[in-house]
Amino acid sequence: MKRKYLCGLLVCLLIAFTMIGCAKEDVNKNETGNENSSVTNEELNLETLFQEGMDSYTAAGLEPPVLFPESDPGYLENFYPGIGNVAFEQIYVAMAPVTNAPMEIALVEVKEASDVEVIRDIFQQRIDDRANDSAYPEESAVWKNNGIVTTRGNYVFMAVMTDDYGIPEVFILD
Repeated sequence: MKRKYLCGLLVCLLIAFTMIGCAKEDVNKNETGNENSSVTNEELNLETLFQEGMDSYTAAGLEPPVLFPESDPGYLENFYPGIGNVAFEQIYVAMAPVTNAPMEIALVEVKEASDVEVIRDIFQQRIDDRANDSAYPEESAVWKNNGIVTTRGNYVFMAVMTDDYGIPEVFILD
């Protein structure tokens, strides 16, 4: 009796997981035609976008980097001077647990289109400052060679990753 019950339960679970997998395929297709991303051209959920980037490392057989999320503009002002003066719809910044480590991702959606260039400049200044930090020459080279800032509409993205990770395509907004 127990054996039949357990077999029936396992079959039901197998069917349920199969249906969930099929449903995810439909959800992941969007207007861009990219089946691997839930990102649309109209509205981005920055936390979801970040997670898709981390998932791409796993899909490539890499352990995702350890990055700590931070969204308090007051705290972020220490790393991105001027960021506290901008109004955001969304902000998602993930930083390495070690100061000056060249692994950082910043995704923001500003409320005003006029702030896109302000944030772009702030992010570029962060990259330039770290790239010119002579106290950490190896890390500086990574910031210089691998740091990018991209935009799309009111979204601004900055990333720097070591060569072994690279920057996932999902983060390149231009």
